[in-house]
Amino acid sequence: MNESIRTLVYVGVGLVAVFVAYASRPGLERPTPDKEIFNKPLFEKFTDPLAAKSLEIKQYDEDTARARSFMVAQERGQWVIPSHGGYPADAESQLRAVAETLADLKIIARIEATSTEHSRFGVVDPDKAEVGSTGVGTLITVQDAKGNDLVRLIVGKEAKREQGDAPNQRFVRKPTEDMVYVTTIDMSKLPMEFDKWIEKDLLKLSTFDVSRVTLKDYAVVPEQEGARIYLRHKPRMDASIDYDSSKGEWKLEEMFVYSRGEKTPSGLNDLEELNKQKLDDLRNGLGDLKIVDVKKKPGDLGGSLKVSKDKLTADEQEALVDFGFFPHSAADGSLEILGTNGEVVIDTKDGVEYVLRFGDIAPQAEVSSTTSKKADDTKKGEEEKVKINRYLFVTTQLAPSLLAPPQLEPLAEPAGPAAEPKPTEGEKKEGDAGKKDAKAEGEKKDETKPIDPAQAERERIKKENDRKLNEYHDKKKKADQRVAELNARFADWYYVVSEDVYKKIRLVRSDIVKEASTATTEGFGIDAFRKLEDEGPKGAAAPAAKPAAMPGLPSLPVQP
Repeated sequence: MNESIRTLVYVGVGLVAVFVAYASRPGLERPTPDKEIFNKPLFEKFTDPLAAKSLEIKQYDEDTARARSFMVAQERGQWVIPSHGGYPADAESQLRAVAETLADLKIIARIEATSTEHSRFGVVDPDKAEVGSTGVGTLITVQDAKGNDLVRLIVGKEAKREQGDAPNQRFVRKPTEDMVYVTTIDMSKLPMEFDKWIEKDLLKLSTFDVSRVTLKDYAVVPEQEGARIYLRHKPRMDASIDYDSSKGEWKLEEMFVYSRGEKTPSGLNDLEELNKQKLDDLRNGLGDLKIVDVKKKPGDLGGSLKVSKDKLTADEQEALVDFGFFPHSAADGSLEILGTNGEVVIDTKDGVEYVLRFGDIAPQAEVSSTTSKKADDTKKGEEEKVKINRYLFVTTQLAPSLLAPPQLEPLAEPAGPAAEPKPTEGEKKEGDAGKKDAKAEGEKKDETKPIDPAQAERERIKKENDRKLNEYHDKKKKADQRVAELNARFADWYYVVSEDVYKKIRLVRSDIVKEASTATTEGFGIDAFRKLEDEGPKGAAAPAAKPAAMPGLPSLPVQP
């Protein structure tokens, strides 16, 4: 059997299988067994996936009668998400994979249909859907750099209904045609979730590089004075805690608490210790800080923690407050942007300092019917668990450890030659003779000069100082580059992060300080307190016997 005959046999068998499968399904038209279209590409002219420069996915929510759209596009050489204010997308390889999938779509079958029958297959155009429309499909549009359509396809219901059918078979339609086709398309490769198209790791830091954590527990609350409402910054605690990654140990550097605006040192007493578990959870939480969503910052606020008063309009201030961030008058006359729920500062070994300021809870995002309900009949209408998220302002700067050069060891001044006593006349003659003898001896013998210990020490100190300076400048240069890179990413955005991770990171004094393990043995733990209640203090006199009740009188409780 030659190759041509074998190909015709395979095509014929495929057409018969498709015909039998669809003919046995009640309510569906039989596909036309046309060998001219079977296994042909849906979009014959779309042959170069690299030509795809934008992708739009549009869905219609029948419950709200509203269409929602997600788009990723290349603008000025960078992939961005226009539906999210132009946030940078990690989409080049992903979009290429999508384009390759769409370019490889093959026709399995076709069904003659009229526009009134499109809802049965779920291929109604979402651009033309109205209130009460049913059977609305997902519109996928891929365009080239000039805005020309490479792919425009409405994806409808699953065509697979029986066990043994090929997976991912769906009814599809081109918006300009009434004809319905069956093709294989994996819709999981075309997600509409924002976080599926971006770099989700927000901080991009290794938790092993954390060297210090500074917790600033404060709140910004509104207070009314007369007819005006003021925002008050109310600090409660500042605590700096060092972390030794080689030992996995935390050490309290300093802690202050505030009472009525007064700042007071507050270390650990003999019965307290740091809560290592909570602090380890905080450190691990930094690695779990994933981007859920983003919001564009108002105006030219950028990544700075401070802004000039004349650069922040009333509308921009109002927009800040909506996210839970407040301009607070700083000592230098500028406005410092504070989060209503405090902040956490993280120093790393490489000299980068992250500043995280926490705002309000983010409103629950709109959830389409495709994501809020389960697809199968047994769970139809079941809502997914609502997750709470929070706004975050994040920026970076050089850590204090890199703001000043290292301390250098001073070089010892070389000692001057000691003054020699003047020789006598006899000594002069002997000396002259000695010089002649030494000169003669020197001509015969090449003597090496002895090493000066003081000079050698100076050279050692100089080399060590040079090493410290070179190491410092190299580290500072790398940290400067890293800070610039991160702030370019953070500058224009408020981030939405999980409330669960926020609770791990945003700690107060009662979280980081716990009763010391020795408190019980020392007689100050909870168990010791209960024992004290039962037995009384050590050395206390035995309680006096209760007086007997007097005959004829009721017994009254004895007051201690």
